[in-house]
Amino acid sequence: MAEEPAKKSLRDRAYEELRDRIIDLRLSPGQRLVERDLATELAISRIPLREALQMLEREGLVVIVPRQGAIVAPFTVTDVRDLFDVRESLEVLAARLAAERAAPADHAALRDQLD
Repeated sequence: MAEEPAKKSLRDRAYEELRDRIIDLRLSPGQRLVERDLATELAISRIPLREALQMLEREGLVVIVPRQGAIVAPFTVTDVRDLFDVRESLEVLAARLAAERAAPADHAALRDQLD
């Protein structure tokens, strides 16, 4: 008999949904997160929602402001700089791997694309 997979807690479900929305920019940087509205939308109580928001705050995706609530963390200049550094590194890696794995007959076409 196959073992039933463990069900995710309401907190974990809320955390994953909100994290995905933030990463996909469906929730904009600086956008206020209204607990009452999110709890209704996610069909959960406010306690697991608050726990999920605290988890997101620890990851730096949400800022919780006392007596005002939570907002999606805005991008800083350092964040943008870091993203460009990562992207630059990934592009160099991708080009190197493409060159290493390309068939000799494809080297000229690959060189043209990289130029």
